[in-house]
Amino acid sequence: MEKGDCIIDGGNEWYENTERREKAAAELGLLYLGMGVSGGEEGARNGPSLMPGGSFEAYKYIEDILLKVAAQVPDSGPV
Repeated sequence: MEKGDCIIDGGNEWYENTERREKAAAELGLLYLGMGVSGGEEGARNGPSLMPGGSFEAYKYIEDILLKVAAQVPDSGPV
């Protein structure tokens, strides 16, 4: 990996581990983003819950992708 590269960890991890890994990656000149995914069967059918955490700069790299994924979730109407 080279300085400025971004690591995206797609596991559901405890936020303190994400914060620790982000700091360690930053010391190497890397960006780190933890990306928890939740939803089970319902998420597979209607769109998962994506929970990014970590480096805001890393998030900005994939923000457009996440917004497109979020746009795919059908509107269930008024709550």
